Amino acid sequence: MAIVTGGLYRIFQKYPDLNLDECTIIGWGAGQFFRDYYPSIKSYLTLSHTICPLSENHGKILHGVEVVSPQNFLERKTPCLVVIFSNQVSMIMNQIRDQFGDIPVVSAADINSDAALSLEVDGFHSNFEYIRYTKKIPENPLFGIVVQGLICDYTPQVLAWNKFRYPDSYQCMVTWDHQPKGLIEKCLPWLDELELVKQPDVLGPFLFNTSIRSCKIGLQKISDKNIKYAVRTRSDSLLIGSIYSVLEKYFTRSRNNSKIAVSLGFAWKDVPFHFSDRLMVGHTEALLNAWSMSEFDSSTDYNNFQGKYENNDLKSVSEIAPESLFWRDVAARLSYPNEKLLDSYEFARDFLLPLDPLLTHKSMKLLSLFNIQFNNNLCFDENSWSQLYTNFDDYVAHSKFIENSDFKLRDLLAKKIG
Repeated sequence: MAIVTGGLYRIFQKYPDLNLDECTIIGWGAGQFFRDYYPSIKSYLTLSHTICPLSENHGKILHGVEVVSPQNFLERKTPCLVVIFSNQVSMIMNQIRDQFGDIPVVSAADINSDAALSLEVDGFHSNFEYIRYTKKIPENPLFGIVVQGLICDYTPQVLAWNKFRYPDSYQCMVTWDHQPKGLIEKCLPWLDELELVKQPDVLGPFLFNTSIRSCKIGLQKISDKNIKYAVRTRSDSLLIGSIYSVLEKYFTRSRNNSKIAVSLGFAWKDVPFHFSDRLMVGHTEALLNAWSMSEFDSSTDYNNFQGKYENNDLKSVSEIAPESLFWRDVAARLSYPNEKLLDSYEFARDFLLPLDPLLTHKSMKLLSLFNIQFNNNLCFDENSWSQLYTNFDDYVAHSKFIENSDFKLRDLLAKKIG
């Protein structure tokens, strides 16, 4: 049974000034993700067409939507909103930005994700403009939160979310001196310190020099204030869970002084040293030492990476992906072998700790318009049968969905129907 929550209104969390009445809504993707999940949301989201880079799909009609070439995108006459139908949302967003510039882009749907959390964020956003906060510099904070990245329209909400959850933390943000003044002013109420620095002239692979420079500066500030623990996060990420639980489990009472807890999301277990750097917790000095690496002296071409990734050359990916480059550098400075996949496993065993499920993050950059929850069992079980009595409206909606779709028995057997 497919249960859909969310809606087009979520786009205003990411782009508050977007005028949907003047926008053409375009899909991006015509693969399995689109074929499987667009039927669940097409009554809420009408696409003009969907774009696919693969020429063999051009001209096809999928679920009533025409598939066209990216060339069509270049020839657009009106402003547009691009809705991505893919599991590789972050990669496609970067690709669209590199090829077509800054265009409003959003993910179509999260599948079997935490829909309740998305609704909680919806509620926070809808009341954000009414929230007032009297800033008070915390005394002897247990930990500092270092926020790194560009200031976007949603960043003030991210900072407010963190500060309301952890009012006794020291929240510091390091970003670039060319940021819009109006956005900077919206961030200031939620920060104990803001540092504006010059952006690197050489951005490095996937702009990673920006992370190195800003994280190093932010963590040094936390260290200078003798704050024992530090959290590294990004300007698009809502902190979900409990930092206190992480500290209690791993780091209090002088445990794991040199280890770092990392998020398991966005880490590829089959690529050497590809551990996520998006969210990290540990002793301040351990994080500062990890980020005390040299900036790269050249940038890496995105298309080069894209080709190697698609060819599944995992060793080559580890030589380009910034996450792998970062952790391999940390390993080398700790005198660990840092070439093979087994080396990365041994390094992780000795030096890294898992944040999940105690603490994770939700990226506003990767915000999805919808959450789709599926129960893929073909037959009734005890729970689904009891829902006939407790949630019959869901069965009514599901029956209408099936009757109005063009699914075949093969789709049911392939568990494409919830």
